[in-house]
Amino acid sequence: QNIVNTLPSALEDGIRHFYLRFPPSGQGEVMDSHMSELETKLLSLRLAQALVGLSKNFLHYLRGAITFTLVTPPHLVVHVGDILKVVAGHGYNICSWLLDVSCADAINCSASKAVECWRFMSEVWQRQEVQSLGLCGAGRETFESLIHLPNVAPVATFGIELFPGRAKSDYKYLTKTDYYHKNGIVLLACNIFGPRQVLLEQQELKDEADRNSTDVAMLLIKWCSAQVDACMVPATTSGKGRPQRRKSVAAIHMSGAIAEPGKVSQTSSGASMVGEGPSKVEANIHRSFVKAFHAMPHIQGLEHLVANSWVPK
Repeated sequence: QNIVNTLPSALEDGIRHFYLRFPPSGQGEVMDSHMSELETKLLSLRLAQALVGLSKNFLHYLRGAITFTLVTPPHLVVHVGDILKVVAGHGYNICSWLLDVSCADAINCSASKAVECWRFMSEVWQRQEVQSLGLCGAGRETFESLIHLPNVAPVATFGIELFPGRAKSDYKYLTKTDYYHKNGIVLLACNIFGPRQVLLEQQELKDEADRNSTDVAMLLIKWCSAQVDACMVPATTSGKGRPQRRKSVAAIHMSGAIAEPGKVSQTSSGASMVGEGPSKVEANIHRSFVKAFHAMPHIQGLEHLVANSWVPK
């Protein structure tokens, strides 16, 4: 995918935290070890090209503000060494590493397999190659088996699927927000545009976005920011407004956790993200997404606008 063009475009919009994901196989099958290793090598090569390209685009001075979260399905956990080397070799940080058991490739991932992956990831964390570990899309059994596991890294981030229109019972994680925060766990929203990004085409949401003079993607991101601590999205616009939508890149997802103007916020793993401050080094950056995000009022009550007919069972 076109990471080389997407990364500088996102930086100019004000994005500073990026999620590195692998494209799903779509079949739920687990590839053999050789193919898994090739897949991670391919991503590491694309990422290296993108990071080198930042210098050519005169954006390398932002290095200190850029952080990455690596999101990995279980069968690729043991093969990410090249990606870690590329990021560290170019002077950047993997501030968080998430075990993703929500994707089709992890459909057969048991709690015992998740524990095995977590022990391996904890060894990497203990070597300080990543700053923290997290879990994405896990059920109760898997989540509890990891938080009570001795002599391993703590769960610092918990990713859940969250979007307007889901049944109220699916929001049970949000009723325990105080529990997560008390235990130092950041709540991360995934798939906020709905299955196959169907919410971007929902007419009721488009009309609400028009009433707020914004894009429907921004409407959903702003709604999500009031529910959880951070969100992971494939794009910052729906393609219907300005700035023009960049191609969605499977290997890189932009975070919706944005700093307040002039401040430095904490992202999903404690890494700094620069906001819209008076920094001289960012004087030539447009930061259009960050400006639009802060200019927009808080959004609530989108749930009643979404038709129930499309919500997956």
